[in-house]
Amino acid sequence: MKKGQIIPVKIEKFALGGQGLAFVESPAHDGEAARRIPVFIDDVCVGDEAEVRLVKKKSSFGEGKLQNILKPSEERVAARCVHFGVCGGCSWQFLPYEKQLAWKEQLVRETLSHIGGFSEEALSGIFMGIIGCDDPWFYRNKMEWSFSVNAEGVLSGGFHMRHMHYDTVNVQECFLQSSRSVEIFKAVREYFLALHEKGVAVSYNSKTHRGLVHS
Repeated sequence: MKKGQIIPVKIEKFALGGQGLAFVESPAHDGEAARRIPVFIDDVCVGDEAEVRLVKKKSSFGEGKLQNILKPSEERVAARCVHFGVCGGCSWQFLPYEKQLAWKEQLVRETLSHIGGFSEEALSGIFMGIIGCDDPWFYRNKMEWSFSVNAEGVLSGGFHMRHMHYDTVNVQECFLQSSRSVEIFKAVREYFLALHEKGVAVSYNSKTHRGLVHS
């Protein structure tokens, strides 16, 4: 594997943090035995067959950026939120809630086993499993909203875009907190948009130290 190379992969499992994990066969060479090199990829589901561009290559692992899904996983479902995939607020809406619980439980067990040193026998005696909730939506009691101004000078406000530290999504709906919080934020955004159109610095700029709200 070489950095920048486009490679076909099949996502076998999730890794801690929610990334998809695929394995690429590395043939024997220079006296080294053949081995399977793990590649970590964002925005993919277990079972997806995809093309990824290798953005990082180390001796023991790689990181890939999704280019194209060749064949979607049978586990995939339609995301409820229209912003999913662009907004960074959620990462697993493409999975049914029951599947999310199962994979999260497996990740916890693997962490206790590999890092904590617990045997499967010990885990069976102490690990009670993950208890799901009756309604997986509208569960948060705190939200942080941000604002940003793009290169064209357009103000937007909502959540940060996925993998972005500054750019934001103009959120129109969100199912993480009470729907009333979205309506409140829309009203606040309209207020700041009006100020922005009058030339008031709304989104804070760390270089000029001007702006009413931090991004």
